[in-house]
Amino acid sequence: MKYEFHPEAEQEFLAGAARYESDVTGLGERFGEEVYRVIQLLLDNPELGARIDPELRHFSSSAFSVLCCLRRHI
Repeated sequence: MKYEFHPEAEQEFLAGAARYESDVTGLGERFGEEVYRVIQLLLDNPELGARIDPELRHFSSSAFSVLCCLRRHI
């Protein structure tokens, strides 16, 4: 499987990482690592998260949420 960000979600992710980094050096990088860890977790286990409809799942952590659309071909 592969993933891609919705353009607005990618902008929000980058802005969040920059905001965390401006607060504490290294925090933005750790935030990004955690987002990518969760993305990999969802790629490896697509059944995780709350099912919203047949193709859409929601996964939430304390710092962010991920909506993922499960499709055979993107």
